[in-house]
Amino acid sequence: MAGEEFEIMAGETLITALTDNDPKFSMTLNGTDEDSTPTGGPYVVMLLDPNGSRPENGTGRNQVLHLMRGGFSAGRSDGSIESNTEPIARYSKPAPVGEEVHRYVVLVYNQPDDFEERASDRVDVEERDSFNLTSFVRGTNLGNPIAGTYFLLEPSGTSTSVRSSSTTTRSTGAFNTEGIPPTFTPLIGQGQKHVAALGSLFGLCFAGLTLLVA
Repeated sequence: MAGEEFEIMAGETLITALTDNDPKFSMTLNGTDEDSTPTGGPYVVMLLDPNGSRPENGTGRNQVLHLMRGGFSAGRSDGSIESNTEPIARYSKPAPVGEEVHRYVVLVYNQPDDFEERASDRVDVEERDSFNLTSFVRGTNLGNPIAGTYFLLEPSGTSTSVRSSSTTTRSTGAFNTEGIPPTFTPLIGQGQKHVAALGSLFGLCFAGLTLLVA
């Protein structure tokens, strides 16, 4: 599979080896062909585990924050969104424990003008397992996510296939696949569609997931 790019639909089960490096992101306008890419920004991207610990007041659940970064912009022909802004929370590799498959969510937001200042006061990078998304969104005026996707991750040592037999592949051309990180691909939505597998976290548009496999 080296040298190929695998398009994996939202909800596919991955193995931890595919999440070793910082993810890259791309977006395609929902309901259009793959050549119709969004423009604009800036965007905020988060990767989190929605099934974290219960807060001290005992209601709901906190989330585990694996990545938060602002300053993403779109407009490239390949649909990629990129950021030159320092991450608020650098990428921390998901590491599910136990024997059950674990769920991770990628969210994309329009970035408010004062986001960086507000966010830095509300994120403790030393306490990522007590992140409260609802409180954070309210405190930073992020509003609703404009895109989102999710993936499932097998604990280390399991042997589940990283993709189904129906997955399509595309050549990566001149890409050097050594050390290439996975590329998660949320789609911008026209309205919102509830995805039951995400629980009550948000009503999200269904999205594809693209990985570069070394």
